[in-house]
Amino acid sequence: MTTAIPGGGIADPGTLLVSDLDGTLLRSDGTLGLRTIQVVNRFVELGGQFTVATARSFTSAAAVTKELMLTLPVITYGGAIVVDPRSGQSRAAVKGQ
Repeated sequence: MTTAIPGGGIADPGTLLVSDLDGTLLRSDGTLGLRTIQVVNRFVELGGQFTVATARSFTSAAAVTKELMLTLPVITYGGAIVVDPRSGQSRAAVKGQ
């Protein structure tokens, strides 16, 4: 079953969306817009899965995404480290063999 999200989009529960921050999710002033916060959080409330992937450190990413309902691991340092946004615990990404 698909669910309508603000702005007219639809999403199947469990849909995974991953976004970069700089030049993508963030405005030119480096902040999240109110509409972006509302849409992302509503998407998560409706069963969508959302996280970010960035070249930033977790500390820097967390500072600009604190208003988002992030529960999935956040991908930082260009994929080198993933961090649980709830606990702040990090671990090195495992390189495939």
